[in-house]
Amino acid sequence: MNTYTISKKEFLPKQNHAYIIGIDPGTKNGVAIYDSTDKIYIFAKTFEFWELFDFLSTLSEYPITYVIVIEDIIANKPTFQRGMLWSASASKRKDQLGQAIGIFDKLAQDVGGNKRDEHHILEWFHLRNIPVMKRAPKKNSKTKLAHDEFMELTHIKTRLNEHTRDAIMLIYTSLQDPEQMKMFEDI
Repeated sequence: MNTYTISKKEFLPKQNHAYIIGIDPGTKNGVAIYDSTDKIYIFAKTFEFWELFDFLSTLSEYPITYVIVIEDIIANKPTFQRGMLWSASASKRKDQLGQAIGIFDKLAQDVGGNKRDEHHILEWFHLRNIPVMKRAPKKNSKTKLAHDEFMELTHIKTRLNEHTRDAIMLIYTSLQDPEQMKMFEDI
C-alpha cells in the first residue's frame, strides 16, 4: 500500500461525507479526522483546551455527519500511591525520595487535570446530542506508537506528534473492533 500525507492545518468537510473524529484528551488535545466515505485519514492537529472547543463549535456548524471516538482516561485507575512509594523507597537517600515524591505528585496532578478536561469535553458533546464512543486505554490498544511503527501500520507518512498519533490510533483500533463498527454503520 502506498503512503500518503494528511493535513495538519485545516479541515474542510465535504457534503454527503461521514466522518469519525478521534480525540486524545490531555494537556495537549490530539484530534484526528477519518473520512469514512473515502476511507482515508484527512486531518490531524493538536489543540489547547479552549482551541479544541472553538474547533468543535465551528465543526458543528457544518451540515455533516460524524461520530466522536475519545480516549476514556476517566476509566483509568490511579497507579501511584504515596504510601506505596514511601515503603518501596525507604532505603533510598532522603533527597532521592523527596525528588521521587515530587515527580509522583506532579503526575497525579496532571492525570487529575486530564480527567477533568475529558469530563468537560464529554459534557460539551452530551449537551449537543453528539454521539460519543469512549475507548478505555488498554495495553494492546496500539496507542503510544513511535513514528516508524505508526507509519508502518497506517501508511501515513506525515510526521505527527504523539497526541495526534494517539487520536488516529483511537479511530484505527475502533475500525478494527466489530462491536464498535456497529456504531459507525449508522453514519
